[in-house]
Amino acid sequence: MDEPPPQVRRAVGWWAAAVATQVAAVLVAATTPPRSGVLTTTALVLIMLAVPAALAHRMLAGRARARTGLVLAGAVGALLALVPPGTPSPFTAASGVPAVLAGLGVGAAVLTVVAALASFTPRVSDYLAVPGAPTNG
Repeated sequence: MDEPPPQVRRAVGWWAAAVATQVAAVLVAATTPPRSGVLTTTALVLIMLAVPAALAHRMLAGRARARTGLVLAGAVGALLALVPPGTPSPFTAASGVPAVLAGLGVGAAVLTVVAALASFTPRVSDYLAVPGAPTNG
């Protein structure tokens, strides 16, 4: 199989950055009172890592549906990063949300949008539109 074009690899790199930031936000939230359960957080982090990794691998292999799956998984991950499970809403918290958590949540949302936009560039769409064996062409 040929190497995917640089635009596809770049889009997958943006997804990796977005997911890493989303996971960091969930982990910071897990260590910020009130804490969520360790097992719940571990399961959530594993899902947040495994699903996008599998979809990114399929996107690099030229599967067009993987791009849509990445956008959906990224949107859910960005929402989890903005308001992680077990934390009070930023609008109702008496003490507010810690700055690090808020920064990670906003950063994850921005990276998710950038990754989604990078995934729908014409070169990436051309690569994903070719059925069967992808080419560098």
